[in-house]
Amino acid sequence: MQRTSRARTGPGPGPHDMDAISKQVTEDLEKENRKAIYYPAESARGREVRDRVLAIGDLLAVIFVHCLPVMPTNEYSYPSPRHAPMLVAHVCQYWRPVALSTPSLWSCFALENGFTNRLFRLWMKRSGAMPLSLSADKDSLSFVLPLSSRWKNITFHLNSGCLPFLASIKNKIPNLHRLFVKFSTREYSSWTYSALPSSLPTCDVF
Repeated sequence: MQRTSRARTGPGPGPHDMDAISKQVTEDLEKENRKAIYYPAESARGREVRDRVLAIGDLLAVIFVHCLPVMPTNEYSYPSPRHAPMLVAHVCQYWRPVALSTPSLWSCFALENGFTNRLFRLWMKRSGAMPLSLSADKDSLSFVLPLSSRWKNITFHLNSGCLPFLASIKNKIPNLHRLFVKFSTREYSSWTYSALPSSLPTCDVF
């Protein structure tokens, strides 16, 4: 991504005047009697329209959100400066405040692979009150349980010892759309089928 200039290149609407930009584009369409018009990216007109559109914070935030992976998925990527949202927050000094003030950009997090408590808390602070898409294992379960009222898409990799903890979220998941739980079978791997306990651990979560 290249940093774009917000300097005005001549007479015309300011960078935040969407109505004026729309009016100019409409006039261009009418002149050429067309339903659509294309401005080459490197032309003076193309650069002018691009810079003005990218200077509109609300529109830029929508573009940033479309850079995120499609949810829900079974796996969530650990935060990386090579991917959104961290990537778009480091492009330029104008993009950064837009990214940091867009809570939906920070609503996905993988609490695995050696995540840090500090990074997770910072992520959640930036997410505001947005519904969350999270991935967690047994070691990070305690971090996500207090946020159950904001769960939207959740993936867990747990063992049977975590069942009582899952029971604590009953009636506390108003935003939940999808819950995927994968239990480890290692604790039973040395048993034959006939030697399995008559009743495996259960939990009345819902």
